[in-house]
Amino acid sequence: MAEFDEIPTPCRDFTIEHLEGETILYRHSLKKMIYLNESAAVVWTLCDGRRTVADIVDLLVKNYPGVADTVAADVKEVIADLTREGALETEKPKKSI
Repeated sequence: MAEFDEIPTPCRDFTIEHLEGETILYRHSLKKMIYLNESAAVVWTLCDGRRTVADIVDLLVKNYPGVADTVAADVKEVIADLTREGALETEKPKKSI
């Protein structure tokens, strides 16, 4: 499971496509598709290689206050699933000296 201080970054060869109301991540080199539900698609778009998991959770809680109780666990689960599928990579932020 992703940690709050990790930074999720999309793998370069995945693209997002919207087809007939479905959101799909497509990896051209492997002809692999990953179907995303609406909330997973939102999390994917926020994984930009700059935001930490905590930043993503904070943004979603601010924009969707009704889901504050479950958003942290849901975000961590989506990021873990997409990492397992090879669509995201996560890393700890570099410490400045």
